[in-house]
Amino acid sequence: MVFSAATAFAGGILSFLSPCVIALVPGYVAYLGGAGVESERTRTGLMANATLFVIGFTVAFVTLFGVFKVLVVNLPFGAKDLFAQVVALLVIILGLQFLGVFRIPFFFREARFQLAHRLPGGRPISALVVGVAFGLGWTPCVGPILGFIISRAVAQDVVQGVGLMLIYCAGLAIPFFGVALLMERARPLLRAINRRARVVEGVSGAMLVLVGVLIFTGQFAQIASWMSPIARYLPQG
Repeated sequence: MVFSAATAFAGGILSFLSPCVIALVPGYVAYLGGAGVESERTRTGLMANATLFVIGFTVAFVTLFGVFKVLVVNLPFGAKDLFAQVVALLVIILGLQFLGVFRIPFFFREARFQLAHRLPGGRPISALVVGVAFGLGWTPCVGPILGFIISRAVAQDVVQGVGLMLIYCAGLAIPFFGVALLMERARPLLRAINRRARVVEGVSGAMLVLVGVLIFTGQFAQIASWMSPIARYLPQG
């Protein structure tokens, strides 16, 4: 479970770093801030709206998990192993796509909801609604990583599954909060990451292929035991 939690958190960070998300972060922060983000008053409002935005996409992602969980629970027992292998093959294919072996246009489509143009910026209700729209609208973009995390969450019970989804959302939310808090200072870093988008995609792709192979061969659950020699050197709480 600890390894799955770490994987979920890393998946959230990689989703934030994906080119189609990180390129839009400054625009979302400006929208959430309304008129500006420089004064203490507007910065406080920005962080409050950023929190609502995060709650919005968290609700969207957890809802997606709930839908898939219901579908898997209703599968015949014998079909669940087949489902796991199909998921593993999809993860491998999506990893190869991230590595540039081939391109699937669907995962480069901007399925953007135009709500941000219809709702006034800097308002709490707008932040919440646009957060939900972000979670649903950019699902194709972060789909390879999100799909893998959902597949691992579905394999857990409901409480642990929701926990993994929340950890994934935390990995996506923490750097977003950092950008919102330090907007002007973060711009050069965001531009630098954008210039290295292929590196981020390559790392994500390699991880997806690896875990896809481990799931398909039934070895994914053995990772925790493989890492047990390292665990004894970690602080015990």
